[in-house]
Amino acid sequence: MNPEAGDLRKWIERARKSAPSVTIAWITAVYLGLSARLLFHIHQHAANMLFLDQWDFYTPLFRGEDLWTLFRWQHGPHRMGIGLVLTKIVAELSRWDTRVESLVIGGVMVLNALLALVLKKRITGRWEWWDGVVPLLFLSMGQASIFLITPNLSYAAVPLLLLLLYGHCLTLRNPLQRYACILVINFLSIYTGFGIFLGLITPVIIGSACMKWNTRSRRVFYLLVGFLFLSLLSLASFFVGWRLNPAVGCFQFPHPRPHEYFLYMTGVWQI
Repeated sequence: MNPEAGDLRKWIERARKSAPSVTIAWITAVYLGLSARLLFHIHQHAANMLFLDQWDFYTPLFRGEDLWTLFRWQHGPHRMGIGLVLTKIVAELSRWDTRVESLVIGGVMVLNALLALVLKKRITGRWEWWDGVVPLLFLSMGQASIFLITPNLSYAAVPLLLLLLYGHCLTLRNPLQRYACILVINFLSIYTGFGIFLGLITPVIIGSACMKWNTRSRRVFYLLVGFLFLSLLSLASFFVGWRLNPAVGCFQFPHPRPHEYFLYMTGVWQI
């Protein structure tokens, strides 16, 4: 055997064995570095002052409304949901320091990045070196406005958290646990910011599961039919007391120049 060829094979084998640990170290370094940068930036620039929309969606907090009222509070086209409940908790614990709320939003985004990495591992069974891109999607400085201009837990961070938890629920092996969990996350999402769109997806997912289990287990099938009914009921409940509030004075539908919808979606034409 050629000694040089044998040495090359040994080197390749060692590299293969060490690759997972090197990959994990790389992803960890990227994740921790970006997390630290984001939280430090928020700490340096967040202001302890209510601003713009906060004076609106803080109204039920000023009034001392109960948790159900907070959960169903409508701000613009969506409801505030679990985000406003968390806002109440943070405000009371921090003595209404909005800097703390900004840091909490940053912390939720850090958690979101971790959940996304774990979800990728659960789906594919391993991490690759290019998974270092995942934290960049969640911890980019380009989204600084959600932390520093008008902090709002319900707007982006918490709906994204619920969406990732929804993805984790879909990976559960037990079908009843899987669909029961997504039913709960679906309800919270419908009422929290623009997570309402999960309410349109969940009946489709559970409905397809019903067709799958119809020929396998009647017991599971009937339970899934019940879940399907509850998912539709959750979506319908959102519209009880809901009012059209586009949050912009110039709102008009349909637009008088429909072709501009396409131009806007493609990025050719912007506001």
